[in-house]
Amino acid sequence: MPAVKHLMTPGPTPVPAPVLEALALPILHHRTSEFRGIAGKLNEDLAYLFGCTEVPQPIVGSGTAAMEAAIVTLLGHLRGGDGKALCVSVGKFGERWVKVCKAYAIPADVLEAPYGQVVTPEQVEAKLKADAKIKAVILVHSETSTATVTDLEPIARLCRARELLLLVDGITSVGALPVEMGWGLDALVTGSQKALMNPPGMGFAALSERAWAAADKLGKTAGCFYLDLRQYRSKTAENDSPFTAAVNLVRGLGVAAAMIRAEGRENVWRRVTAQAKALRAAAGPLGTPLFSSAPADSVTALVLPQGVDEKRLRKETVSKHSVQLAGGQGTMEGKIVRVSHMGAVTMDDCLATIAALADCLSAQGHKCSAKEALAAAKAAV
Repeated sequence: MPAVKHLMTPGPTPVPAPVLEALALPILHHRTSEFRGIAGKLNEDLAYLFGCTEVPQPIVGSGTAAMEAAIVTLLGHLRGGDGKALCVSVGKFGERWVKVCKAYAIPADVLEAPYGQVVTPEQVEAKLKADAKIKAVILVHSETSTATVTDLEPIARLCRARELLLLVDGITSVGALPVEMGWGLDALVTGSQKALMNPPGMGFAALSERAWAAADKLGKTAGCFYLDLRQYRSKTAENDSPFTAAVNLVRGLGVAAAMIRAEGRENVWRRVTAQAKALRAAAGPLGTPLFSSAPADSVTALVLPQGVDEKRLRKETVSKHSVQLAGGQGTMEGKIVRVSHMGAVTMDDCLATIAALADCLSAQGHKCSAKEALAAAKAAV
């Protein structure tokens, strides 16, 4: 079966040819100066991308592994009854961090909004004012399941003013949307298969000095072993790893991070925004309204017309147009399609997606015009 030409899923995202070439190089040993040189350059570029002074900690695992590591390392001390976390949840991944807290017996309250809606800074502030036991806030910046972005900077200011830790899932925002540790974040996490343009397999967690101080409260144990980020800090500073590194992924990530740095963070953000604007403009002529009340630029969710079979639609965009989309998750399964704008996705890919949607929606009896949708998309940018 031929490879999909337009991979528009919000992870994994397309991997550029120079990265594929780096991934295909012969394996090398991770305890060598050659590997440390590759890791050192990657660390510098990741610090630039995250907007932090200290290198993000690498985890061989998914973005979930990196986020779980941040939660258990920074909040494990709450298990003794010394306060609790507040989990802000607006979708499947916000729900996941609630489950992680429960798995580690970390007390946590939940502040949630329905799928497609957002929790506002004012709602967070009201919750913090009402409960002095809250010592940390956990939230998803760009909720991949609903294509919804949370207004992060005001929440960061609220947490900083109250000396609360703020842990942020940036898995579909780092490298795609404006976000950086300098806003006052204490943990910021991403994964290799999103805006970093690599296969799945690595996660990264950047921590603030306040976060490391909180981690020191854990004493001898964090209640985990491999995910205890304290084991990583000194090794990462030496461009090394406490465990076996994913050497070829590090190579690939080194190439991708250098590509992002050469383009410039701000230019990447503008490119992502332009594609998001184009697809949103096409949504009207397609007859597929936006699902989110606060749409993220990194991924767009479109509501399917009544009577359209979502699985058939996605199957036919692949078979007819070599365009692969993602379906809905959780309560939105079968009701929406999601389109990525991250990483190596181009405007041509976005326009091809619009044309494919128009054709395959029409095949199911939904009246829409590819010509009008494409014209609206091009006019928007």
